[in-house]
Amino acid sequence: MGRRELRDLAVNVYHGPGDALAGDQIIAQARSVSRPTVVPGTSTHRVQEVVLKKNALCVIDRPFRLVERPLKLTIE
Repeated sequence: MGRRELRDLAVNVYHGPGDALAGDQIIAQARSVSRPTVVPGTSTHRVQEVVLKKNALCVIDRPFRLVERPLKLTIE
């Protein structure tokens, strides 16, 4: 997929520090990509991390699927 096509998929493009993406699948393009490093995740799970440098662009391809369940209220 070309850069222009990827950018056309995006509804909003954020440029500020601290902006984040979250999803089940994210497409990323950059001129330079670091080697994957293992960082601690939740509990005993480990997560891989890469750094995208120079003209990095990411688009959420598949958002999180939230399971809707009724809330259980506990009265103490």
